[in-house]
Amino acid sequence: LDNFQVSYYEPGGTPKEFRSDLTFFQHGREISRATCRVNEPVSFGGLTFYQASYGSETTGPVRLIMQQGDQRQIIEAPLRQVVELPGGRGKVIAMRVDGNFQGYGPAVLMAYSPGSGHPLVFWAFKDRPELGEQPGPYRFTVESIPLRYYSVFQVKHDPGVGWVYAGFLLFLPGLYLAF
Repeated sequence: LDNFQVSYYEPGGTPKEFRSDLTFFQHGREISRATCRVNEPVSFGGLTFYQASYGSETTGPVRLIMQQGDQRQIIEAPLRQVVELPGGRGKVIAMRVDGNFQGYGPAVLMAYSPGSGHPLVFWAFKDRPELGEQPGPYRFTVESIPLRYYSVFQVKHDPGVGWVYAGFLLFLPGLYLAF
């Protein structure tokens, strides 16, 4: 996989196209290049590659801006790790990252614990910080989410296709003789 690209429709944020640029190697030598899209499979060496899905994952900590009144502080939160807030004002965990949450762009599922009691869970959006209710005295804004997209392929090998065609061709004379 050389490159993966995804483009979205503007109003709803649903995927318009996702494509993968592939390079095929054999014995350490580049044999061919192809672009695989949904409903446009690529064949190489008796295998057929279908673009099945895609996803995103973080490549580093999420950078958050924690704001209370006029005070702003930047926090780096590695995924699924507890981060103590400055001054012992609680803890925060970046639980999940989504590259395009419900069409609103990149978002982080956060859990904030003021110290005692149950953590409060909320979504923080990178491109739309005004969305979502955030509990507690702080306002968390996502400054950056280091994302990397990955591609999911379905690979098929069907050596019996020739036998299916041969059976069909044998079936046709039998059908003609029957009728």
